[in-house]
Amino acid sequence: MTTRGVRLGATVVYVAAFLATTWPGLLFVNRVDPKILGLPFHMAWIAGWIVVVFVTLLVVDRVESADDVPGSDRGEGAG
Repeated sequence: MTTRGVRLGATVVYVAAFLATTWPGLLFVNRVDPKILGLPFHMAWIAGWIVVVFVTLLVVDRVESADDVPGSDRGEGAG
């Protein structure tokens, strides 16, 4: 995987999460039943997207930290 590909994939996930958790995306899941782990369906939907975004952030961090080469200009403080 390249850093550019991972960043593009993350951007797609973030846009999908934004659209799925705001209006009008929530109109399709705006119901109480079925309950998932005790949460109403729409709250479980949002919690699920939060988990997806968190995992995406972990993947992006792992790929970008693997690209850091010791002694390069791209380390901390470069900017």
